[in-house]
Amino acid sequence: RKSQAQNRDCLLLCFSIPCVNLPTLQERKRSLTMNEVDVVICAGGTGTRLRPLTAGVNKHLLPMWDEPLICHAVRFAKSISDRVLIVTEPDAIGSMSKVADDCCFAVQDGPNGIADAINGSRFFCRVESTILVLLADNLFDSQCRDVIRSVVKSSSSQSEELRTTHCFVSKVTNASDYGVLLVDADGFAVGIEEKPSSPMSDLAVVGAYLFNQQLWHDLFHLTLSDRGEYEVTDLLRAAMDRGELAWHPVEGRWQDVGGSINQYAQSFVSQFESGNNK
Repeated sequence: RKSQAQNRDCLLLCFSIPCVNLPTLQERKRSLTMNEVDVVICAGGTGTRLRPLTAGVNKHLLPMWDEPLICHAVRFAKSISDRVLIVTEPDAIGSMSKVADDCCFAVQDGPNGIADAINGSRFFCRVESTILVLLADNLFDSQCRDVIRSVVKSSSSQSEELRTTHCFVSKVTNASDYGVLLVDADGFAVGIEEKPSSPMSDLAVVGAYLFNQQLWHDLFHLTLSDRGEYEVTDLLRAAMDRGELAWHPVEGRWQDVGGSINQYAQSFVSQFESGNNK
């Protein structure tokens, strides 16, 4: 693991990530109310688990039904907020901007983890806004999306909820492929780990997270994990340790499209709203 000083230098470099179509400081502060939400879509990574399909293309530009995968995340994000930032690799911005031209963009220079991508949104997100983070390779059916929207609406309109970080979970049989949440008999989150070899529960954390402004403090103090990445799991753990992590089950159909070629292929035949995710 890097020392805290080395980590701070790394994060400060991330703060200067080049961005496209970002709002000015005045625009970020203008007419800000507590119920406004900024959405950050993480669409980076090398897509190694989908090779050779991703040998020459960002995985989020692969087709999903009748449009690129990224379009499904953008449409969901736009149903929540008009302010959407896509964080992706430099070579993908040109193609993504053609299918999501009303979004802002930021560059993640390397596969340094979800938390590193989130950190690239620092200059996009407004003071005191809540931040919804979506992973672009996760698909949610209408039932899942309704749960997430409900939590976003509730947390952004109630001041006491603004102190809480929210994650969403689904029961799976292959928990070792995901971040895993452990809940005690009283329903409180008491443990979380990333891709464990021996999962402590069957509750996988899905690719949607809702953060408050404490996020920026937690990002600054992150260190690289043993996997060599800045983990979103560590952000959730920091909130859990403060007693500020709430979790919500998604009862509908959720799929991590980027997990393997088999999962990607299955998404074409799964019954997401009779063949589409709109």
